[in-house]
Amino acid sequence: MSSSRRSRTTKSEMAGLRFPVSRVRAMLQAQEVAPKIYNTAAVYMTAVLEYFTAEILELSMRSAQAEDKTRIQPRHLNIAIKKDKDMRQKFVTAAVPISPYIPLEEIMENTDEPSTSGPRASSNRPYLEKKLIVRRNRGPGN
Repeated sequence: MSSSRRSRTTKSEMAGLRFPVSRVRAMLQAQEVAPKIYNTAAVYMTAVLEYFTAEILELSMRSAQAEDKTRIQPRHLNIAIKKDKDMRQKFVTAAVPISPYIPLEEIMENTDEPSTSGPRASSNRPYLEKKLIVRRNRGPGN
């Protein structure tokens, strides 16, 4: 038994993602969305899922902090989705379990800040910029 075993690099690590690319690919194959699922399609889908998750969590965190709470509750997820214009368009039929119904008018009358999603707002998201910097520094020998 040699001690020079090489550690495996996952597809998620190669793509610079935290979500599991292989699991997303397996789910796409199980759903039979196409006859063949390429690795690049799975990486792209995983990146989109990771981005939306980070965006919703960031907006929910702001909503919880506005109420002086330290934990994100389902109500904060619901408020975050309804408050942001882009998220509201994408998740128009989303239902957050265990969250009370909150009319859109009630959320909008308490809103003082503009929409924070989109390409213009990426400057105030250090986690996205850090990931881009890491990807630029990766080379064939790294």
